[in-house]
Amino acid sequence: MKKILVVLLMIMTVSCASASVETKWNNCLDKGQVNTIRKAAMKLEGNETILSIDESSDRAPVFEEDIGLCVIAKINSIDGYDNYWSDANVYGGIYTYGQLEIVRVFIGDIEEGECVGFAIAGGTLPFDRYAKGQDPVSLEKQIRTIKENGYDLPAYVTRRIEGTQIEEGNVYYLVTGKRREARGGIYQILPYPDTFMLIDESTLEDDAILGYRTDAKVWQDVTKIRFPKDADEFIQMKQNLGASK
Repeated sequence: MKKILVVLLMIMTVSCASASVETKWNNCLDKGQVNTIRKAAMKLEGNETILSIDESSDRAPVFEEDIGLCVIAKINSIDGYDNYWSDANVYGGIYTYGQLEIVRVFIGDIEEGECVGFAIAGGTLPFDRYAKGQDPVSLEKQIRTIKENGYDLPAYVTRRIEGTQIEEGNVYYLVTGKRREARGGIYQILPYPDTFMLIDESTLEDDAILGYRTDAKVWQDVTKIRFPKDADEFIQMKQNLGASK
């Protein structure tokens, strides 16, 4: 019983202390290309201290000409986490990788039933591996902030992108970039509310297939989602929308 109480007290202490330095971490953590830090906090899991980073994805335009796949797919396996891209020989943000099976195709040169590799932002890595994907100036600020607030460097870093938690066995509507050569061929899922949605599997045989939008907290018919072909069409669509108001 004493051991359990000590662990609980340590968790409470870490949680309370992290609140006072949250703003500093928000400012110093690497923000990446399209993601912004919402919260960064230290926490204890077992005997390991973890730096937990929550992010949200800034919505960037998605053009049909840049889409590799727009499909409904089942996640067959989650095989691990990494931050290294062998095709570009660079380290970046932490991502989850695995295998998915195509259920329905909207865009892409692929067949139903085919299995391919996927990657999506988020996951957990040892701190030293996470550090390889950080800008040196940003990493130095992170380490300094952690130490100035009385912490040792965490053993692990967990990265979470709002709305992109993925689970093995679930079916999702997803949109990806073009196929990458990393890991023998992989499609990188775009982490936006209208490009990654959990599917209500009871609607798979219906005319309207429902996906859950985490930003609006509503079920949406994914068969009606359309993307502009290119930047010119995107601008025209915005102008038409403005004129209709």
